Amino acid sequence: MQLPVLSFSKTARRRILKKGGVLHLTRHPKAGRTGYSPDLLLAETEVPEHASTCTVIQTEGMTVYISSSLSVDKYEQIDVWLTRKYMVCITLRARITLYKRLSD
Repeated sequence: MQLPVLSFSKTARRRILKKGGVLHLTRHPKAGRTGYSPDLLLAETEVPEHASTCTVIQTEGMTVYISSSLSVDKYEQIDVWLTRKYMVCITLRARITLYKRLSD
């Protein structure tokens, strides 16, 4: 199984490292509902309760837990960034940005 590439913005990387270097990615509860993209993920800076069932990726000094509810073999890239409003850091965001092509 080939794991997806994780792409972090500079501000997101700093925030994750400041919070302990752990990131947990799961499907966003509103993903796919009216007005929300199906590619939206929930990004949290804490170790998940069921870490043993997650796919773990070590990258850039961070430990990333990808929920077992996400089929990581179907994704090539996941982007993580930090949103801002009025120059204040608001929240971490994540999105699947590149799916693998289906084989013919």
